[in-house]
Amino acid sequence: MKAPVDLQTVSNPWMTGSLAALELVLGFILLAFPYLLGLSAAWVGGLVLIAAGVLRVVYAMRHIDNRVWNMLAGVVYLLLGTFTALMPVLSVQVWTLLLGMALLVAVGLVYQPGSFWRFLGALVTLALGAMVTWGWPADSLWLIGTLVAVEMIFSGWTLLFLTLTPNRPYAV
Repeated sequence: MKAPVDLQTVSNPWMTGSLAALELVLGFILLAFPYLLGLSAAWVGGLVLIAAGVLRVVYAMRHIDNRVWNMLAGVVYLLLGTFTALMPVLSVQVWTLLLGMALLVAVGLVYQPGSFWRFLGALVTLALGAMVTWGWPADSLWLIGTLVAVEMIFSGWTLLFLTLTPNRPYAV
């Protein structure tokens, strides 16, 4: 029988710390250019949708099972990808509005009476949904880039603190 792997011996704290520092630096750089990040994410997302659409259409032509469904899905991917890649500003605005509406709808799903923390979570979700939809469409271009940058910064801090914590596994 094989012995369990000790994460302390597998992961290198210098590598994990370097990755943490890199994520922090890149996160702050991205935070300085949220418009660029939002638009480039839309453009790359559009290209990925186009590639998925082409693959789905080719699959539909070569395989008989669910041919109509696969062809329809491929055409939808192609249309969405083309729209997103050719009109990234408008597509970012649409995605931002959908995000704000999803947050507002999620309040009804999150809130359950009787718990302070669930109530607080519902209030935060409601506030975020209101802020996203209230600032729409003007805030659309910087919102997605800012969210990604802030997530990367928190991820870097988490890795850094895991690396600096004694007697804890610091595996990535």
